[in-house]
Amino acid sequence: MVQSERFQCRWTAALAAGAVAVGLLATGCENGLEREADRRRDDGADNNGFPPIRELETVVFDFGAVWRYNDSNVDLGTEWKDPAYRDRTWKSGPAEFGFGEGDEDTLVADLDPNVPSIYFRKAFELPRVPRGGAINLKFDDGAAVWVNGRQVAEFDFGDGAAFSEYATGDDATNRETVRFDAKNPFVAGKNLMAVMVKNVDEDSSDLSFDARLALEIDPPGPGSEPDPFFQP
Repeated sequence: MVQSERFQCRWTAALAAGAVAVGLLATGCENGLEREADRRRDDGADNNGFPPIRELETVVFDFGAVWRYNDSNVDLGTEWKDPAYRDRTWKSGPAEFGFGEGDEDTLVADLDPNVPSIYFRKAFELPRVPRGGAINLKFDDGAAVWVNGRQVAEFDFGDGAAFSEYATGDDATNRETVRFDAKNPFVAGKNLMAVMVKNVDEDSSDLSFDARLALEIDPPGPGSEPDPFFQP
């Protein structure tokens, strides 16, 4: 299940084709305390403006991680977010991604008119199904997240994941935390996180994206072989 960390808002069941609900889908609300996640302005705080990870959580990948991305301004349909999709021809680079803010590690397309959407994918492995955890997202202007093909959150995303649609908000750099409990979409073995980031309009002056994943995963039992996942 996907949980709000701070605010209450609208929640809808997130369904996968031919499967049961994976939990609740966080949908962006537009005013005051009706924000379902912890949104912060870019204040230069340590930890990218997020609180520290919880004591029992292990960082799976941190801010600044390498992602594959596609900024070709081509609509890739719906299969791009599935684990089996072949992304070998995509570019890759370290976050933070973006343009127009001067803090980017990897520059993405800044066209005229600007692309509505940019695709990101990150593969990773887990030794066991986690008990819970959180995704910390830093983005500008809109974003949606899928884990193993199942949508878990969207913010300022308008009418769904259509490539041609622009974001519905143009706040300064947004920070959102999406929390999971034991009913989560992660699996033991190979996993895939996919993110679509949107410009607010064709004249957008900037775009940014970075993310961190921290999960609560049980350590190996007594007498087990050392688990590389828990090695420093």
